[in-house]
Amino acid sequence: MKRNDVRPKKLAAGLLRLAAVCTPLFFAAACSNSASDVMSSYDSRFPVINQAEEEEKKKEEKPGIGEVGFEVSEMLDDEYFKTSDGTLQLRGPRNAAFYKWELYLQTFVTINGVKTTELTKMSLPAVCFLSGSSDTTEYFIVYMPMSELKPGTYVISLTATSKGGEKYSDKAALIVYDTLRESN
Repeated sequence: MKRNDVRPKKLAAGLLRLAAVCTPLFFAAACSNSASDVMSSYDSRFPVINQAEEEEKKKEEKPGIGEVGFEVSEMLDDEYFKTSDGTLQLRGPRNAAFYKWELYLQTFVTINGVKTTELTKMSLPAVCFLSGSSDTTEYFIVYMPMSELKPGTYVISLTATSKGGEKYSDKAALIVYDTLRESN
């Protein structure tokens, strides 16, 4: 009888030792990634900057002032739709000596039964501009929550002056809308 009592204890101890030896081997086999494999996997999630691709992107950009194919009417798109908590990012044409960005609130007024558009010039606080942009730089990058712009329709006007003093102007509509929030 004692012999039967000892056997299950030895069997349990042997199985425990076998599990202790096999478990690390199992995990080592399952996780056979080297440090190099882990880094390659991580790096593959981010784009690699390729010089040839960068050159190709530059060719796809709109031509600047004085370049072949420059069209004044294509300095800005026709419309921009932005949420009130987003960022507006615009770029004027390359090769200009001076940039002047202006923003107007567009309202519709009915006078004597005739519906007309009224534009009111807006002034943006300096704190809303990002990355050194302003209303006199090539880039017009505005953080909307700091701009104090309410949802509505605006007109963006860009005047780019060439190094020779020639002025080029284009306008676009900016539609600012509130983000939709889920109600609980």
